[in-house]
Amino acid sequence: MTTWGRAFRAASDFIIYSIIWIIVGGAIMFAGYYFGYELGIERYGPFGVTYREPNWGILIGGIIVGYIILVLGPLASMFKILSEITADEVEKRIKSLKT
Repeated sequence: MTTWGRAFRAASDFIIYSIIWIIVGGAIMFAGYYFGYELGIERYGPFGVTYREPNWGILIGGIIVGYIILVLGPLASMFKILSEITADEVEKRIKSLKT
């Protein structure tokens, strides 16, 4: 059975990894939003008003990729941390059975 110290260390690692994934996913979403509008086409509307039509491929693509990273990044971190803890516990059990 894992110790409380190991459990708290795993929880703090998970929180740190999650914050990093949130920053990365948010930056990609922001970049998709920004460049989607920045690289859009300038159009002329009625009465001489100009507006910028977004580049929908960049806009939607950036938002989708950023959202996927926001969701899957923390899940991948959780599975990585859990598998490391499980591997350590199995190794300890095997060593205790050999002695």
